[in-house]
Amino acid sequence: DEDLFCLGTLTAELWLGRALFDVVSVRDYDERGELPPAIFTLPPSIRELVVHALGDNCDAFGGDVGADVALAVSSGSGARGGGALPRRRRTVAAQLLAMRTFPPYFGALYTLLGTARLHVQPTQQLDVILEHQSMLMALPRAGVRLVLPYLLRFFEQPSTQVRALRALVAPLAARLGVCSARKHLLLPLARLFQASDNATLRHNVLQGQTVTTILHAFGVGTFVETFLPHMLDNVRRSDTPSDVALLTAGALKLLVPQLGATISTRYIVHPLLLFLAQPRADAHLLVKTLVKIAIDLPDAVIATHYVGTLVALLREH
Repeated sequence: DEDLFCLGTLTAELWLGRALFDVVSVRDYDERGELPPAIFTLPPSIRELVVHALGDNCDAFGGDVGADVALAVSSGSGARGGGALPRRRRTVAAQLLAMRTFPPYFGALYTLLGTARLHVQPTQQLDVILEHQSMLMALPRAGVRLVLPYLLRFFEQPSTQVRALRALVAPLAARLGVCSARKHLLLPLARLFQASDNATLRHNVLQGQTVTTILHAFGVGTFVETFLPHMLDNVRRSDTPSDVALLTAGALKLLVPQLGATISTRYIVHPLLLFLAQPRADAHLLVKTLVKIAIDLPDAVIATHYVGTLVALLREH
């Protein structure tokens, strides 16, 4: 109730540019349910919202509440020019959001988030979101952006990261579009690629389907700049667990035909070959990765890049 009262008061004050209540009008409101005169200078749609939000918190009311509210909204009569608010039960949030002041989808969004927030555990909240995912993705793009800060929390909670990655990235990216996906999803997903201390998370990030989804969601340029360097580090670093390195090698191989020979050579093959040419104790995994990638590359690329590196290695050793 207090939240709705504050919503009505703040809405009026944002429009008016000054305080809605003073000492006298607060007393009149508490004792007689009389509205401040300034409310009746507001536009009709804003006025209706404010009147509903400031409704009395009484258990009993008489007559046609809708008619009483309409009378209070439309009239400016009463002491000090204000309208007397009928003694009635306060409007609940769902009714308030169904008013024409708000977009039509606000009511459904409130119900969904309200249901999810009834649960304490993030895993249970995510269960509710995924159960109503079709409704969520049917929202207009503005509605999806509105609920996005809440959804992004699931990418930060260790207990929900993997499920959020599998279930939400593709539909959210498709619904938001490339530009909005870059703006809102890029940083949370980049953090997941950098989570080197979470083996389960890294395994799911590096799944071929996940990598492909992220590539399509953000475009080649963003993927190459933001995500690919972390994948290359997995096969270049000697302290990377072997299973993660092998999974990365498979994901890189899957990327080559999607990126094309030119981009793959520049951003995958060339950096790995340069690293291979440096003195290091164990190049087995790196060589295995390059061999896997070479299968999908033209002979000319292999002759130009691979052979030159191999010759340099032979000369060095």
